[in-house]
Amino acid sequence: MFTGFTDETVDFMWGIRFNNERTWFEAHKDIYLTKFYRPMKELGDEIYDFLQEERPDYGLIRKVTRIYRDARRLHGRGPYKDHLWFSVEQPSEQWTAHPTFWFELAPEGWTYGMGYYLPKPLTMAKLRARIDRDPKTMETLTRRLARQKEFQLETEDYKRPRSAAPSKLLEPWYRTKSFSICHEDKLTDEVFSRVPATFKLAAVAAVVSIVIMAVLVLAVGRAFCGWVCPVPLLDRVRGFFRSPKKRTALEQAKRSEMLGIAKSELGEAAASPERAKRVEGSPTAADGAYSHDCGSCSSCKGVRAKLDSRHYVLGGALLSTAIFGFPVFCLVCPIGLTFATVLVVWRLFAAGDMTWSVVLIPLLLVVELVFLRKWCTRFCPMAGLMNLVSRFSKTWRPVIDESKCLETVNGAACSKCAIACEADINLRHPDFGERTLADCTRCRACVDACPAKAVSMPFLVKKGAGPQASTVVLADIDEKTAE
Repeated sequence: MFTGFTDETVDFMWGIRFNNERTWFEAHKDIYLTKFYRPMKELGDEIYDFLQEERPDYGLIRKVTRIYRDARRLHGRGPYKDHLWFSVEQPSEQWTAHPTFWFELAPEGWTYGMGYYLPKPLTMAKLRARIDRDPKTMETLTRRLARQKEFQLETEDYKRPRSAAPSKLLEPWYRTKSFSICHEDKLTDEVFSRVPATFKLAAVAAVVSIVIMAVLVLAVGRAFCGWVCPVPLLDRVRGFFRSPKKRTALEQAKRSEMLGIAKSELGEAAASPERAKRVEGSPTAADGAYSHDCGSCSSCKGVRAKLDSRHYVLGGALLSTAIFGFPVFCLVCPIGLTFATVLVVWRLFAAGDMTWSVVLIPLLLVVELVFLRKWCTRFCPMAGLMNLVSRFSKTWRPVIDESKCLETVNGAACSKCAIACEADINLRHPDFGERTLADCTRCRACVDACPAKAVSMPFLVKKGAGPQASTVVLADIDEKTAE
């Protein structure tokens, strides 16, 4: 079974090219046999089995070239080839009597295709006669070959056509004496994709990358979203271009909403002292949440986990990647579109590469930023993945000091921390936030916004940290105090 070529195969090919002598070859013969000749033979067997199954009537055979050059035709070259190939063909006394399928591996790259080398002039005359009888069919095949990009037609021509072609499109076939249809490529993953050692190395690298990402998310939550991802920056740029009236209206709406939640919660706490008490073993100052066990307030009725659409998008992204073999979601992801925009603009000015992508990619990015304004909290699969991991994070999470918080000490509706949070987290009343602390980006906006300096982000949040909350009474406050 073919398991692929390895880096040792490439090293051997370059080595024999620059050390083309018997002593070097004998010292590396085991590498040649195990890493070069044997994989070539195994690949040839697989291709032969496939073609034989498709066309059993052809009576095909498989041949693998030897590394030794014909001593009669060295012409100043060394005795060994620096490349190998195999062919699948019909048996004959002369290998030029029939077309041949081949695959060749060289230090610079690899090629494969079908070739008809040095056929008899009578054979090519029969081909031209067949084209004369039905030129339309050959014209269709020629156009189809010209439209695709994988294979190229290569010919060895006579100096002048052997006969008149039915059309200009078919002229190359009337002056060629041999031809091949082949694909050439550099040493890409295709010839290494089934190498166990390479696969293991890639698997180890993938596992290490996932572990590193998980550790970072456990340590700093969704800090990537707040400090690295370009989407929040682009969102701020979009906000900068809003009219002052629009910005003021949005800010006022959010402030009114957060203050309304705070007043409602404080009012319920004043009406029911049990509402303000914390049950032993429940979340404490580390998450700034009251324990809702009264059964009467709205947040205590039918408490259930909020639907996180990002997890469904994450599942769809993984499924589409498995089906199509590449990250389809990156084609519409604002992160990928942002870097693609930078790339196409750079290529436009650096190399004059003007294509439709210069217009379409930035346009798609603008459309998403305008119409998908809740991208980070509703659609982003990366944010959804980090949300799942960050739920176990205990480091650098915002903590409310109950002894300083205005809502606890004075019963004054404040919610400055919730108003400042760009991740839609209500730190003081988490049940009313669109997202939980698992979505905290460690941006410290809540820390800077707190007028009483009651919010901090310690390195490690200890369970049960902070004093238990006492009964909260809603104070008579005017609008200025609330602000």
